[in-house]
Amino acid sequence: MKQSYLYLNELLKNKDIIIVGVSGGPDSMALLYLLKEIRKKIDISLVCSHVNHNVRSESAKEKEFLE
Repeated sequence: MKQSYLYLNELLKNKDIIIVGVSGGPDSMALLYLLKEIRKKIDISLVCSHVNHNVRSESAKEKEFLE
């Protein structure tokens, strides 16, 4: 996760607007977490967009959680 943080930190710059698709699964939640951490140091705007794949039984609960 540290490598992903370092990569994103280098990639993003002040005033960027990031739209991140989040399903509620561990991968997209980790990405959202990293972006929120980077936002503490770089002036970026985050837009969280829910993506419901309806593949796993947890999908409905994850949708509710994200709302």
